[in-house]
Amino acid sequence: MPRDSTPRHQELPVDNAARLVLFDAVAQAENGDEAARDGLSEDALFDRVIGRLRVLVPRELHIVGEREYVQAKIEACLEEGILHRQRGSGMQLGTQMPRIRYPDATIQDYSVGLEGARERLEADETKLRRGGFDVRHLVKSAANDRKSDSFRSLVASMREHGFLDQFPLTMSATGQVIDGLARVAAATVADIPIRSHHRITVPPRRDTPLHHVLLVFDANADRLSDEDRARVLDAVEARTGRPWLDIEGDLDLTRAWRRTVPKKYTATLDVELVAFADQHEPKVQVTTDGTRIGLRSVMQQAGLADYNRDHIEPYVAKEEARTRYSGGRKAWFVNIADAIIGIENMQRERAERKLKVDPAWDDIGTWLVETFQSTSPPERDGDAADPPSLSEDEAVLPDSG
Repeated sequence: MPRDSTPRHQELPVDNAARLVLFDAVAQAENGDEAARDGLSEDALFDRVIGRLRVLVPRELHIVGEREYVQAKIEACLEEGILHRQRGSGMQLGTQMPRIRYPDATIQDYSVGLEGARERLEADETKLRRGGFDVRHLVKSAANDRKSDSFRSLVASMREHGFLDQFPLTMSATGQVIDGLARVAAATVADIPIRSHHRITVPPRRDTPLHHVLLVFDANADRLSDEDRARVLDAVEARTGRPWLDIEGDLDLTRAWRRTVPKKYTATLDVELVAFADQHEPKVQVTTDGTRIGLRSVMQQAGLADYNRDHIEPYVAKEEARTRYSGGRKAWFVNIADAIIGIENMQRERAERKLKVDPAWDDIGTWLVETFQSTSPPERDGDAADPPSLSEDEAVLPDSG
């Protein structure tokens, strides 16, 4: 049935989520149920949506009553033109598409099944994280055999051309190498520095196990075998309990949503000032819940110049925020537990690469542990949280050459 594409007022009703549930139920009935193509009865529609609404709006259902609430939403959808009651038959789709707000704050036409697909993918991501899934452990890398011709060629290329800007490393928000370990290992052997612009950090919304799978597949498409791909997909299916074809369908349906860049927002954090180490005057900004710390403020108190932020940046996820002490400027805040781990990893890897190791970072790490000992590092699932290592017995990681 064709839809009226006339633009409407760019606002959403407060009960928009419930209206989408009704729209999806009717649309999916029309598309898949022969018995429902002449429309759903209100009783049949109620049966299809009440389970979801009990999760979505339990308080409203309790106050208004389940039947009364669903009937009110049906009437709202009929008035809006989202649904249509055919004389002599049941509920059908109307001439108007419902709308939904995308992460960039724009309001766009809703795609049938989008909310359900998003929820299923979120459940998949949660299962993969909890199970310690890491695609890097399932795909071979030239870094695992440093005597191979491919690795030797990469080292020779590094010595001749340096680290080519057109082949940057792809990093997670916590500093793990998602794609490019062979380049990191080859640069170390060739004694070639890796600059900050040689690292690209995955946007936080796409820094997830499933997105890592897609990225590794696409970045290494020319060298991955069918066996490599099957091994990864079998592992995904085993952890999520869902066929890859179903997951792939949900990824296709949500692609526009997932690719939308969220509207920029700068948080304002409530902070208090804390004295660093043996200093008496409190000058380090710490959030009042004791979980995050102002990076520049603690670096200054430890005697580190601002350029040292470039050294720690690949190892911690940062958040830009304003505080009452920042003078309107954005400050970098990092999770204290992540900072403790990140400093340790940075110092170890810089020492392995024979780069300058500033003891002031160790002072910061020690102070964080002693001062915020109730803040423990995030729980690790298997090896998923382990940082990339350049040793010969390293976990298997992908690389595009």
